[in-house]
Amino acid sequence: MGALRVIGHPGTLVAVFTIFIISGYLVRPTPTWAFPFYAIIVPLTLWMAWRERTQDWLRDKGLWLALAATTWFAASTLWSVETSAGLVGDALAGWAASSLFIVAGVAVFTHSSDAWRQRLLLGVPVAAMMNACISITRYLVEGADARLTGWAETRHPILGANVMIFAGLLALPLLNRDNTRRSIFLGIATVTLVSIFVYLTGSRGPLLTWSIALLVYACAIGSRLGVAAILSVGVAGACAALLLLQMPPVAELGLPGPLHDILSTAQQNLQRSSFRMEIWSIALERVSEQPILGLGIANGIAFSEQWSFPHSLYISALYYGGTIGLLLVVALLGSMAWRAFRARDSRQRALLLALVTLPAVAGLTDMSSIVRSPEENWLFFWMPLIMVLGLTRRPATPVNGAVDSPSCDSKASASNGKEF
Repeated sequence: MGALRVIGHPGTLVAVFTIFIISGYLVRPTPTWAFPFYAIIVPLTLWMAWRERTQDWLRDKGLWLALAATTWFAASTLWSVETSAGLVGDALAGWAASSLFIVAGVAVFTHSSDAWRQRLLLGVPVAAMMNACISITRYLVEGADARLTGWAETRHPILGANVMIFAGLLALPLLNRDNTRRSIFLGIATVTLVSIFVYLTGSRGPLLTWSIALLVYACAIGSRLGVAAILSVGVAGACAALLLLQMPPVAELGLPGPLHDILSTAQQNLQRSSFRMEIWSIALERVSEQPILGLGIANGIAFSEQWSFPHSLYISALYYGGTIGLLLVVALLGSMAWRAFRARDSRQRALLLALVTLPAVAGLTDMSSIVRSPEENWLFFWMPLIMVLGLTRRPATPVNGAVDSPSCDSKASASNGKEF
C-alpha cells in the first residue's frame, strides 16, 4: 500500500515530468528519451485525470482549447488524401501522445511546489549548458562543418536551435540583480552558450526568434539598457550581414585561421538559399483544393518532390487542417499571449510573454504538425504554452531562480515577494 501511495501521489508525476524535460537535453536517441513518458508519465497522468476529474484544473478553457486543436488535426485523418494504415497510426499516436503531454504538464504546474518548479527552471538551463558544451566540442573536434548539429533533442540545426532557445529563456530570470552571484553567473553562462549554439547552427529563423524573444523580455521587464543592447547588437549584426553579402568569398581574403572560419561560416549561411517562398506557394496552391478542412494530417500524397512539409507552423496548419486548423492554432497562441500579458507579477509576465514569442515566431519559418510523438516540438512549442497555462492558474508565488536557496517554500516566498 505504501508503494501505491507513493506512485499515486501528485508529487511523483511532478518529479518524473521534471526529470523527463531536463533529460531531453542529455539523453539520446529519442526513443530512449521517450520511454519514461510512455512507461511512467502516461499511466500517472491518466490515473490523476480520472481521480481529479471534477477538479478545476481539468476545466481550464486554455487546456480545452489546446486539446481541441490537437483533436481537430487528429480528426483530419478522416478526410486525408490517399492515407495508409501507417500514416493514420502515426497521426493518431501523435495526437494521443501530445494530448496526454499537455494534460500532464498542466497537472504538474497545478500540483507542483515552488521548490519543484524551481528545479525545472534551474535544471533546464544547466542541462542546456551541458548540451552546448558537448555539441560545440564535437563540432570543433570532428571538423567544423558549415552548420552545427547538437546532442540529444538538439540534433536538427533549426529545431535544435529552438529547443536551446527555450532553455535560454528560462535562464533570463536568473539575471535579476537581486539574485545571488552564482545565479547571475549561471544565467549569463546559459544565455551566452545558447547564443553561440544558435549562431553555429547557421539557422536564420531561430536567430531571429532568439533576438525577438530577448527584446520582448527586455521590454516587458522594463530594462532600457537591455532593449538598447539588443537593438544595438541587432543593428550591428544587420550591418555585418550586409557587408558579408557584398564581400568577395572569404576564402580569397587570406585571413587568419579562426577569423577565416568564423566569417566563412557566416557568409555561407547568409548566402544559402531558403526556398521558403517556393515551398509556401506550393502549399497554398494545394490548400485551394480543400480550403476549409485541409488535406488532412495523414495525407499520403507527397507534398512536393523536394520538400516533405510546408516549413511553417501557420502554413502547415492551413495545409493539414484548413482554415479551421489555422484559426485554432492562432487562437491558441493568441489566448496564451493574452494570459501571459495579464499576469500580475511583472517578472512572471516578462518570462511568459517571451515564452509565447518562441513558438509564435519560430513557427513563421518552420514546424509542421502540432500533434507528434515525443520530439523537439514538445520542448519549444508545447512546453512554453504549458508553462503559461500552468503558471497563470496559480496565485503569484516567488520563483527567483537563486541557486543558493535550499528551497522556495511559501514562508521564504512571503519574505521577498518577488517572482521570476
